[in-house]
Amino acid sequence: MRAAPASRMPVARRAAGLAIAVAAALGLAACTASSPAAAPSVTDSQAGGQGAPATSDAVALTVGECFDDTGGTNDSPTREVTQVPVVACSQEHDFEVYDDFSLSGDGYPGDAQVSARAEAQCLASFESFVGVAADRSEYAYTYLAPTQASWTEAGDRLVSCLIGMPDGKTTGSLAGIAK
Repeated sequence: MRAAPASRMPVARRAAGLAIAVAAALGLAACTASSPAAAPSVTDSQAGGQGAPATSDAVALTVGECFDDTGGTNDSPTREVTQVPVVACSQEHDFEVYDDFSLSGDGYPGDAQVSARAEAQCLASFESFVGVAADRSEYAYTYLAPTQASWTEAGDRLVSCLIGMPDGKTTGSLAGIAK
């Protein structure tokens, strides 16, 4: 349902704050997340020696999927992401999708509104997933959110909430980890 047809161009989504690397300036929108205090450094993704990870459209990610950072630079608080390297959660990975939700409306609400909604919902759902409040967790969150172009050209309304370790990779799901 959320996967783009093969004939359609990849949909660009915003990765806010940490060039898709979880932390305070995390997010995939133009906002700076206010929860975790230190953004992790961007890492080069590797599939743990088990071959190249499968690539997925960023809009096709579902809750429970894990993926690696797309790399690149962190020159600005946001960047666009179209594809991500999906890996089994049992392998080392940078992020796990722990929640997602759709924004509503016909017209793009603007970067600030998208960021505010994404930040609020991802923060609200963090504790029920991890088992501890975000401000007491050793893990950090960020999100992938629609860009104005993906909203108007592809109907993208999905926000994906992501969790990861601010200073490295994790192995396994972080559901109920209570740290």
